[in-house]
Order: sequence, then structure tokens, then C-alpha cells
Amino acid sequence: FPVASYNWSLNSVRQAFYLFTFKKSSDLKGYLRYLSLYTSWVRGIEGDLRDQLVRGIVLPREAIALSTKVIRAELISPDQSPYFISADRLGGFEAVEALRFQDRVKVVIEKQVNPAVQSLLSFLDGDYLKGAPEQVGLWQYPGGREYYRQLIRSFVGFDLSPESVHEYGLAEVRRLE
Repeated sequence: FPVASYNWSLNSVRQAFYLFTFKKSSDLKGYLRYLSLYTSWVRGIEGDLRDQLVRGIVLPREAIALSTKVIRAELISPDQSPYFISADRLGGFEAVEALRFQDRVKVVIEKQVNPAVQSLLSFLDGDYLKGAPEQVGLWQYPGGREYYRQLIRSFVGFDLSPESVHEYGLAEVRRLE
């Protein structure tokens, strides 16, 4: 699930934007290009979720609530956005060039980033939430049981039933108590 709180790569993306350095004019253009790519990435996530919804693979309601809380924090004014660049990060540029760049960043956030994030949230709060199960577990999805067995195999290196993994976990808890 591309928006699950345990899988959401938003923090890594934010960090990449935060660590972006500005030394020459081409860096300013590159940053604007990355902002546009970010918008495409968000729209791609929405598209993937729409495809998964059609296939009956939807995050549980509780997980959607956690995810939308994190995503909703993105919808703030452009000059407060985590993607806005403060003047102190542009110290090596002439004031006019820095202000022009900041204005362009604000426009991209206002006209591209925020609408993409809002579209994703509207979808998550609407049709996606309507199709969301109450329960948690791969078993409820098409091919979920088989996928879970595959995950066990990939983590432990051989076939084990989900029940035996569960029993082992319970036994470890009893042992540690």
C-alpha cells in the first residue's frame, strides 16, 4: 500500500527536498523540476490506489485514518510548505534571483503540489474509504493468503504455515513472561 503509514515514503521525500543544496542557477531549475516530479509521484500513488480498489485491495479503515492525517499536514500555504525554500538557504544568490525563485516555488506548490495532494486526500476520504475493510490482515485480499505464505518463506527461508508462526510467537511471549 503506497500510503500505509508503515510504507509511506513521504518522510524520505521530504528529507530529500530538505537536503537539496543550492549553489548555482541550475540547482534552482532542478529543484522546480523535482517539485513537478513530486506532483507526478503523488498522482501516480492515487492511480495505483484506484487500480488496487478495483481489484479489492484496500487499506483497512484504521490505517487510512493514520495515513490521511500525515498527508493532510501537507496542505498548508505555500510559504509554510515543507517544500518552500527559505531565504537563508538561498544566501549565495542575488536577492532578486532568490525572490523570483521563491515566487516560482510558491506557484508550483499552489498550482501543482497542493492540488495533487488534495486530489489524493479526496479519493482516500471518498471512494477508497467506502471500499475499506474494518479488519486488518492479508487473508482478506485476493491472493492474500498465498502472498502471506510467500512473505513467511522470504523472511525465514523455508515453508512454514501462518499458524505455526503465530504459535511460535505465542510461545516466545509465554517464555519471556
